[in-house]
Amino acid sequence: MNSVVNSTLKRLVVSTSIVFIGSIVGMLLAFANRLIIIRSLTVEEFGIYSIGLTLLNILVLISALGLQVGTTREIAYFKAQNSMDKIWNVIISAIQIAIVSSLFFLLVAELSVDFILPIFDINGLNSISKIFFIALPFSVLTSIILTIFRGFGIMKENIIFNNILLFVFEIMYLFIAIVFDLSLRSFVYAHVLAIISVFIVLALYTSRHSLILKIKVDKYEPMRKSLLLFSLPLMGLAMVPIIITTTDTLMLGYFMNADAVGIYNGAVPFASIISAILSSLMFLYVPLMTQLYSKKQNDEIKRTYSIITKWIFSISLPIFFIVFFFPDSVLNAFFGFRYIQADIVLQLLTLGFFTNTILGPNGITLTIMGKTKIVFVFALLRLIINISLNVLLIPLMGFVGAAIASAIALISINILNSMKLYSISKIQPFSKNYLKPIMLSFIVAFTVSTLFRTSTYLLPIWMLIVLFVVFAGVYCLSILLTKSFDDEDLMLMLEVEKKLGINLLSAKKIMRRFI
Repeated sequence: MNSVVNSTLKRLVVSTSIVFIGSIVGMLLAFANRLIIIRSLTVEEFGIYSIGLTLLNILVLISALGLQVGTTREIAYFKAQNSMDKIWNVIISAIQIAIVSSLFFLLVAELSVDFILPIFDINGLNSISKIFFIALPFSVLTSIILTIFRGFGIMKENIIFNNILLFVFEIMYLFIAIVFDLSLRSFVYAHVLAIISVFIVLALYTSRHSLILKIKVDKYEPMRKSLLLFSLPLMGLAMVPIIITTTDTLMLGYFMNADAVGIYNGAVPFASIISAILSSLMFLYVPLMTQLYSKKQNDEIKRTYSIITKWIFSISLPIFFIVFFFPDSVLNAFFGFRYIQADIVLQLLTLGFFTNTILGPNGITLTIMGKTKIVFVFALLRLIINISLNVLLIPLMGFVGAAIASAIALISINILNSMKLYSISKIQPFSKNYLKPIMLSFIVAFTVSTLFRTSTYLLPIWMLIVLFVVFAGVYCLSILLTKSFDDEDLMLMLEVEKKLGINLLSAKKIMRRFI
């Protein structure tokens, strides 16, 4: 096995396991936060909340001007060349751009909200949105600071501040809101105060403890223009994770009503779980793969991409089975009977997000290779497809039409990204050991789900957990029966064994028999 691939995978696995644990904790806190909000508000109020939050998220992405991806890539690239002066120039330039841009868009948003938002014909949306917009500069600056850490391959700060502390603050403020008010407006203030609190703590932490600020340089030479020229096309890539669901949210608000928005957004967090594994890996994937690319190690990139995609798929598959085959039970268990009608929405969105898991980090890999214009064009095409289908389907089918549009757009652009990536680099994830166990797993999962759905209607949480374990066991067994282990899988087990200080001798013996 190539030593470079081995070294890269070890760093990714060890670091990603830390990030993944942090992501899981953050995801649980985010669910607790969403659970409190949905259980406390009416469907209509949750719809208004979702539209306001969507508008804030869009403004954050626009105000960041693609710097979330561009800054990370530039820092990692110059770090590989050991050019500390240029790294410092990138950091200062990114912060300067973020401050000016976020304040400008905050002013524009606050002045224009009364002229634009009446198109939704939803009472209370204007005042709720104005409160949300207060968080704009704080959210942008927080994302840029964490992006700088990411460029250095430092993960701890992102886990603490973005995955955990934000939701801890928000849950704390939500409980205060429940005790003293329990109104929609107080819930919005809770979100804004959480964002501001995280920024203040992060700024204090960075100023006192960050090694990044201790970089020694002779003088600062602005790189604002070059950084902007590189980052602006990346706005499309930065918007990819939310561009689909935000478009659906806004267009449902326009064509339908706040209730339809609320129902639809009840399904979104569960569908997003599918991409959580991929997202946690991307935190370190970008700087490590950028370093390989800067050294022209193309064969190593191909092998690393293939193995990483296999791991992402393997971890995500049991989650996909539960959410896809039992959407009504999942929605009822967490959000209540009111949201069961979003079961088809959840299935469609889950299928769309899972396509990205199957094909791997295609868009971000194209970005690492400097193909930012292609990524931007594909993201724009994705938006056009989604909007066009929404205009056609939402008036006819409501939130189900929005979900169909999203699924088609997600699948189409993931296929285009993968085709382009293969055409320029021959990178693709499909090896025999990746494909062999999939068919057997799906047959068993479909059979089990059919039996359970004919015997009862809604499954309790404990039964969903049992089925998750069963599906995970079936996939592991299918890997053994089809002898689908790679040498890198054994390396991974050795690394886990070393880090945890446990003896996995029996498991290693089994793996060696099937390699």
